[in-house]
Amino acid sequence: MQVLNPNAPGANSRITSNRIRFRVRTIDRWLTGEVTTGQERLSDILNREDTVNGLLVSERTWADESPIPTDDKDGASEFAAINMARVLFAVPLEDRAQGPRDPYHWIKKRPDHVRIGIAQYEVDGDVYVVENGSLHDTIGLVRPQFFAVGVATIRDLSVLDVVQHHDIVLVNRRLVDYIMPR
Repeated sequence: MQVLNPNAPGANSRITSNRIRFRVRTIDRWLTGEVTTGQERLSDILNREDTVNGLLVSERTWADESPIPTDDKDGASEFAAINMARVLFAVPLEDRAQGPRDPYHWIKKRPDHVRIGIAQYEVDGDVYVVENGSLHDTIGLVRPQFFAVGVATIRDLSVLDVVQHHDIVLVNRRLVDYIMPR
C-alpha cells in the first residue's frame, strides 16, 4: 500500500481506511467478520485479483449457525482467513456510505429479476444489466466472480421458514447451480 504524505507539496488527498462488516455463507457455515481497507464496498474486496480463489484475511471474525447475524464479540477471533473458493455468497452488513456517483465512471444499468440456485439456497433479486445489454449475456460472463443481486431474498430450502431480505447479496458465480429469469 502506498502511503501518502499529507504534508508533501501538492498533496491534496490521503488514503482513507474503511471498516466493512460482512457475513459470508460457506458451504458448511456462516461467518461474520470485518475488514479494514481502502476499498469502499465489499464487492471490491471480493473481486480483487489477489482474493479470488484465495484467502480473505478478516479481522474480528466468528462462526455461527444462525441465519440471523449475531454480534458475538466474546467468541470472536482477532482475525481469520476465509477460503473464498468455498463461499457461496456474501452479505455486506456495513459498507462505507456512498457519496454521489461520478458521472464519468458510472455505467447506466437496469435491473432484471432472477432466481439463483446455489447449494441448498435460492436467491431471488435483481441483477443489474448494462442498459443496452441482455440478461443472457450478463449471466454468461466469467467476471466478476462475486456479482451483485439487489433487493434480494435468500431462502434456505432445507429449512422452509428461514427467509432473509437484503439490499445486496454478492453471489459466487462459480458455485451457482442455475441462474434464470423470473
